[in-house]
Amino acid sequence: MKHRILVINPGSTSTKIAVFEGKEKLFDTTLRYSTEELTSFGWVMEQVDFRRATIEKALADNNIDPDSLDAICARGGQVPYCAAGTYRVDQAMVDFMYTRRQGAHASNLGCVLALLLAKPLGIPAYIVDPVMVDEMDDVARVSGLPELPRKMQGHALNCRAMAIRCADEALHKPLADCRLIVLHLGGGGSCRLFVDGRMVDCVRDDEWMFAPERFGGAAMQDVVTLCYSGKYTESEMMGFVRGKGGLVAHLGTSNAIEVEKRIEEGDSHAKLVYDGMLYSNVRAIGALAAAADGKIDRIILTGGLAHSKYVAAYITKKVSFIAPVEVMAGEFELEAHAACSKARRRRRTSRSCWRKRERRGGKYSDRAARQAGGCLSRRGGLRQVGARGASGAFPRREGERGTLLRPRPDEAAHALARRAGTARGRGRHRPL
Repeated sequence: MKHRILVINPGSTSTKIAVFEGKEKLFDTTLRYSTEELTSFGWVMEQVDFRRATIEKALADNNIDPDSLDAICARGGQVPYCAAGTYRVDQAMVDFMYTRRQGAHASNLGCVLALLLAKPLGIPAYIVDPVMVDEMDDVARVSGLPELPRKMQGHALNCRAMAIRCADEALHKPLADCRLIVLHLGGGGSCRLFVDGRMVDCVRDDEWMFAPERFGGAAMQDVVTLCYSGKYTESEMMGFVRGKGGLVAHLGTSNAIEVEKRIEEGDSHAKLVYDGMLYSNVRAIGALAAAADGKIDRIILTGGLAHSKYVAAYITKKVSFIAPVEVMAGEFELEAHAACSKARRRRRTSRSCWRKRERRGGKYSDRAARQAGGCLSRRGGLRQVGARGASGAFPRREGERGTLLRPRPDEAAHALARRAGTARGRGRHRPL
């Protein structure tokens, strides 16, 4: 049976929507909003009714009957840190978006819009691989300052979608059996290491690799000095981190096409800066390859910037000695949402019992295996539906920043057995 699914991907100035029936895309469109339309709202969550109306109008204009939908799937926002997977939206998750506990971002609108549209229709609403997916290994999480542990955040959905696609089409085996590095190249960027189906490490665009609109990293002494120099305010410094750094700071534009045109016309400074950006991405790939003992099956280039032949050629030349390079340009978030929500519709919802993890000298282990069913509970822990096996997620209790929840030991063992392919009975794990 083919399910009809509405997919919603809200961005800062637009909302991408699509309707899928099985693997067939019936229609997709991008609803764009002017600056004047959005500046009338105090903060992003006030845009809910406005964006809902535009989505309903787009469906009507394209002769999509809402009653024909089987599910709605939206981009996941800044939920509590969680494992990769599909999550059912409930009122507790929606309420969490209004707390600003994790920040205010356009992706937070996704689950709210999905539930508002799905509830009157009596159909489920889901999010998939939200931006707060964090499956990082314990050893990778340690930084030189206890107050600032490393964490994973950003392009989880597209990176995982491309990893699954590469494993299936190029390597012809499940993602759980692959070791991949995925480099997302867009206005921002991130580089992720996949081992045994999990994103075990990540280099973000606010660490050392810079991007068209991202500052990246620099010597911390110089950063601290600049922060307290009086030259810039806190908001201006944060603007360099996201929005006004990278190519924008150096060349006054984030448009890669424009920069490459300058290079073709002989602009040596533009070439130096552009190559420097790509060089920082190459270093990130090399670092993650070393973290994986050099055993990498494929390196994947994705995101909008991967369309550039200049970018693909530069990076491929530098890193092809590590592993073959697959260029999978563009973003496939709408398709990934639809695929994962269809898989969820075919599965039973499992139930899991959770308990609070004991403190160990004020520090916590993030290696709790997850195999659960549910959603964001009233306790504040994000519970998964259609789980993809064991992972390193650590859902937190509301108001208790470091509190961890974990399955009972027998459930954790069963999850690990599923990942290893040794579990029997119904519900055997297969990566989405």
